Amino acid sequence: MTTLVWSIFCRVIDNYGDAGVCIRLAKDLASKGQKIKLWIDEPKILQWMAPNLDPNIEILDWPIAPFALALEVDVVLEAFGCSVPDFFQEVIAGSISEKPKPSRFGHETGDSQINQRIQWINLEYLSAQSYASNNHGLHSPVLFGIAQGAVKWFYYPGFERTTGGLILERGMRQRIKSSELTPSPETNSFKVGLFSYPQAPIVELLAELKKQNKQSGTPCSLRVAGGQTQIILKKAFLPFSQNLSATNSEQGLEINYLPYVSQDEFDNFLWSNDINFVRGEDSLVRAIWSAKPWVWQIYPQEDNIHLEKLNALLDLLDAPAFVKKIHWSWNCVPPSGANIPSFELNLPDLGDQEKWTNWQEWCCTARSKLLELGNLTDQLLYFVLSKRQKTVE
Repeated sequence: MTTLVWSIFCRVIDNYGDAGVCIRLAKDLASKGQKIKLWIDEPKILQWMAPNLDPNIEILDWPIAPFALALEVDVVLEAFGCSVPDFFQEVIAGSISEKPKPSRFGHETGDSQINQRIQWINLEYLSAQSYASNNHGLHSPVLFGIAQGAVKWFYYPGFERTTGGLILERGMRQRIKSSELTPSPETNSFKVGLFSYPQAPIVELLAELKKQNKQSGTPCSLRVAGGQTQIILKKAFLPFSQNLSATNSEQGLEINYLPYVSQDEFDNFLWSNDINFVRGEDSLVRAIWSAKPWVWQIYPQEDNIHLEKLNALLDLLDAPAFVKKIHWSWNCVPPSGANIPSFELNLPDLGDQEKWTNWQEWCCTARSKLLELGNLTDQLLYFVLSKRQKTVE
């Protein structure tokens, strides 16, 4: 396969999700022999999120890295509209040239074509809505500004064949195959993974887990990933707990605070739980690959626009009605005020084997469907190389 030099631009948002996607993509591209320059504005997070990176990945502190490095590139990938810096746009525009256009018989026709040596890819946000399929792979000329005359290609991850698919490394595919041959060991506790935004109804989740323990007698363990959720839990419910690794038990509910972990360790965390509450893009996809029951908290937007995105995914994957209801509860802000107890977050009773089996089977079916899409990285490479033959070489 042709080796190209990629510059991937990533701005770290407060929840690290954008960085998580970029790092996984960089690692997977590097594993396929591509040379990666990861321009990231908070490189310090890589110390825990992605230690021991492939030597084909060079970390550049954006915007401190020197201008000269912009010249050493074949593909620029702009992640999630983070906006490539001006000096890089100048380099992209400077890679444009005009060449004679050959006829299909190989000789010149007198016409000319515009070639752009540096390919410019805009990696968009993940969505199950129709616009992802409709706009995937389209190009857009830059009509004004520093990069005027250049062309940018839009690449949409997604859940259908008409999109770019999902990141699925070879190692994860092998893990999935192995898991299908080996049943999960039975345990005497109910392990709940929690990775959420601050708006999540955590109080209601705790109340639900206490209720589940009381009804079934099964110990419940709430395992909280590193981040803002831990701060909220400690402040509201466990003011006496100061240690991130501390555990506390009350009426059969144990709360475990986990440190920040690497992406590989986070994947293991999801696979070790009985149910996962996840947020954003990266952890959603990783929860899907685990095929454990999952509940997705989508990034909140004004006018509840985010709920349209949530429903699009649940409808596309044909989620059972009770799973949809749980998602709606988890993504809607509960009523405020002590005299308004109408909001509830109801998981199936732990003794309701039929519902839990249905949920588990739905997760496996959804995973099998999405496995057929192939790996986003492989499709991105094919997309870049095929466009390169027409517009560069």
